[in-house]
Amino acid sequence: MRLPDLGAPFWRLWTASTISAVGDGLTFVALPLLAARLTRDPAQVALVQAAEHSSWLLLGLVSGALADRWDRLRIMAVTDLVRSVLFGAFAVAVVGGYVTLPLLAAFAFVVGLFGVMNLNAASAFLPAVVRRERLETANSWLQVGMTVPSTMIGPPLGGVLFVAAVSLPFTVDAVSFLVSGLIVLSLRSRVQRAPRTEAPPPLGAALAEGIRFLWGSIVLRTLCLLLAVFNGVSAAVMGILVLFATETLGLSETGYGVLLVVFAVGGLAGMVSVSRVRAMLGTSGVVVLVLAVQAAAMLATGLAPSVPMLAAGSLLAGATSGMWNVATISLRQRIVPDALLGRVTSAYRLVAFAAMPVGATLGGLLAREYGLAAPFTVAGVLLAGCTAAALRWLPASAIAAAEAAAPAHDPEPEPGTTEPVAAHPDPATPDG
Repeated sequence: MRLPDLGAPFWRLWTASTISAVGDGLTFVALPLLAARLTRDPAQVALVQAAEHSSWLLLGLVSGALADRWDRLRIMAVTDLVRSVLFGAFAVAVVGGYVTLPLLAAFAFVVGLFGVMNLNAASAFLPAVVRRERLETANSWLQVGMTVPSTMIGPPLGGVLFVAAVSLPFTVDAVSFLVSGLIVLSLRSRVQRAPRTEAPPPLGAALAEGIRFLWGSIVLRTLCLLLAVFNGVSAAVMGILVLFATETLGLSETGYGVLLVVFAVGGLAGMVSVSRVRAMLGTSGVVVLVLAVQAAAMLATGLAPSVPMLAAGSLLAGATSGMWNVATISLRQRIVPDALLGRVTSAYRLVAFAAMPVGATLGGLLAREYGLAAPFTVAGVLLAGCTAAALRWLPASAIAAAEAAAPAHDPEPEPGTTEPVAAHPDPATPDG
């Protein structure tokens, strides 16, 4: 298959993201497995995921303002390198037998802080190297590059490494972040930021500007609120999934990793096909499709729990999640002015991701009181309500109007190339 001509800077970003995603896949399965070895209480196991997602509550909003005024490449590189050190130190703690459940939750929280900074900076940086009409293609490749290693290669390998030595998944993740950070640093010679021409506004005023833009757009506001429910119920399910899979369905630790691969296979199919689906249904149609399929998958798993049902639900949920990510991220990058993209993205994600620690906590309590299948059933009911809301509040005409009104902010091509590689034009920056 011929790679799309998206330019050398993009492919360096893709390489860095893909390498770090391998390590992420290992720890994605290793963290809940380690928590499950420390306790069999579903509420306490879910606490680890709640702690990781709580990072958004502390830093989610501010990180966007910082991504709009600091060098986004530097943010991406530093956060990768710091996480390399943190994972290396945690691997040493595992080897020494010092890990407790509170330490595991604290580690997940701190690592999450640097992940928040990196994610906002990278998302805001992408339009600086890819033209607006190529964003779907670029985001599809980025999502594939993250999904294949983090959910198809990493989890089963992480399960094997975890059984061999608990510290191994965390050690490999430390190495992956180190390599990723060094690759991002190499981009500084290829992408030059525009010189500063004016002082940035005060932090409070800058944050308020991003929030006003988000809330003033009916499209972004509706997507943000839908994603909050989507993420909350997903966290409720993921927080207890390891116990549901191993206790209710009898899967082994390695089998749990394989289950995550099934989700990833669906995600890969969704990301590859999203451009064609969007061409047929439009972005609003993609959103409705995602919510309806997710609702059906959750309800089926909760009401008729079995390994085949969970596998089928995971496949469908993965496919539609991949579609959601590519379609909605690309839409946001198209309709938000470049100088506001970091702040709007962080405000959007703060609302959407703040629901995750709440969902993970409530899901654990729900599972404790009513059984491990209960969070799936409740999630399905809530997502069915979201489907009806999307049909009412997110018509295709609203999205078309938002895209038509958006200012163009494509970068200029680098001399001697055909692809854009200019830096973020916001003069306040020193980045998804």
